[in-house]
Amino acid sequence: MIVRHGVVDAVTLPGSEPIRANELVVERSGQRRLVLFWYQSVRRSGMLGGLDQTLDRFLSRLRFGRADGSLVRLSTPISASEDEETARTRLRAFGREIAPLLDAHWPREARPPAARS
Repeated sequence: MIVRHGVVDAVTLPGSEPIRANELVVERSGQRRLVLFWYQSVRRSGMLGGLDQTLDRFLSRLRFGRADGSLVRLSTPISASEDEETARTRLRAFGREIAPLLDAHWPREARPPAARS
């Protein structure tokens, strides 16, 4: 069950804009988790979904000939002995570590050569 949902600046990297993300607190069988997720494409990161994602796919198709994207989801448990802020600090620290690595794993596809006449 979703206990709380909001939008936050989840990850801030030196020299770049913060990555905006959906933040949820979810609970299942008495266990709570803090979850961050956003969408990423070859063009940009930190899309929240909906119109933002559709527009990015359209512009990527025009500019790069591709419209692929990815969901990035990070989560951590919120133990009974800690508060949400402690879990948030841990999750954002992890996000700062992995966010710069994601681009290196993005598929690098060459654009098909133009047809010859």
